Amino acid sequence: MKKKSDITYTRKYRTEEFAFADYFLNRKDSTVCQIMKDTGGIVRQVIMSKKGIRFFTAEYYDNGQLKAKLPFDTNGKFDGEAEYYFENGCIKSNGNFVHGFFYGEWRNYDERGNLISTDSYDDNGQLISSSPKK
Repeated sequence: MKKKSDITYTRKYRTEEFAFADYFLNRKDSTVCQIMKDTGGIVRQVIMSKKGIRFFTAEYYDNGQLKAKLPFDTNGKFDGEAEYYFENGCIKSNGNFVHGFFYGEWRNYDERGNLISTDSYDDNGQLISSSPKK
């Protein structure tokens, strides 16, 4: 995104969590990448949007480690394959969202990355079953 940007700029924020954001705009396809940073310059969140509609976000812990990767649908709801991570970098859980709801199989892990359980969700995001790893 950064290499294909036509326009780049930085905007200051006055919030506790974000101090400033770098923006990268691609006029050809109207994609915007917003990189939110704290006062120490650590990336806290990355937001990708196209024509004003967010389609992806990544969140980060204070130490800079990835916390979550979350795709969105055109209505701004979680949609697609998502992953959550522990602060040590090991995967915490992964699965799919469909229009804002948990969907299908979600796998849950311990802080060392070992599978500990699998949850199954129906079309309405309701938990059907939870199976601990044997």
